[in-house]
Parts: sequence; structure tokens; C-alpha cells
Amino acid sequence: MKKIFGLALITMLVMVLAGCDDEVIEKEPETRLKIQNESSRIIRQIYWNNKQINFYNIDPGRSSSSVYVQPGTGYIYFLIGYESYRRYRTVEAVTINKGEEYLFVFTDNTLFVAID
Repeated sequence: MKKIFGLALITMLVMVLAGCDDEVIEKEPETRLKIQNESSRIIRQIYWNNKQINFYNIDPGRSSSSVYVQPGTGYIYFLIGYESYRRYRTVEAVTINKGEEYLFVFTDNTLFVAID
């Protein structure tokens, strides 16, 4: 009786394991934003779509880290230089699609407006 029970148990275990499919879980593509400063001024406190993009100054010729963001459309808000507390935003809204890594480049010709 014990042999039959053991054989039945092994048979059931083999059937369960054989019936399992290896599921491939696809990783959702990451949506990211990176800021590059090619202007001649320091840029700081950068926000896009209500998310702070960097926590430090971006000196001329430098870039921010690439940051996870939710897909969407919004203006980029920022401060210029050390002494200024006047906020600015880009004239054109930036759209970032799902799974896209978007690079926004500030230059001396980037159009922006004061909002404060």
C-alpha cells in the first residue's frame, strides 16, 4: 500500500511540474527624462509635470541624471543662476511617450518665459 501511495504521489508531482509553463515576464519599458545644459548659465530646480528632475545645479556643459517620469505633456520649469529666485518655464510643452528616454537640451537660444 505504501508503495502504491508513493508511486501515486510521484506521478502526481511529475504531472504538476510537467504542466507548468515557463512564463516570460516582459519588463515594461522605462519612461525617462534627462536634461542637458549647453547654455552659458547655471540651471537649477528643474521640474517637469510636477516632478522634480534634479536636486542640484546643472552647470554649463553638464547633464542631469536620467530620471523616471510618467508619460505625459508639460512645460519644464526652472531657475537660472544662483541669485535668482524668479521661476521660468519653456515656451513649448514637452511630450514624453511611454517607454521613451527624452533628452531636453538647454542652449542660450532656448525660448522661455518668466512666470513669477
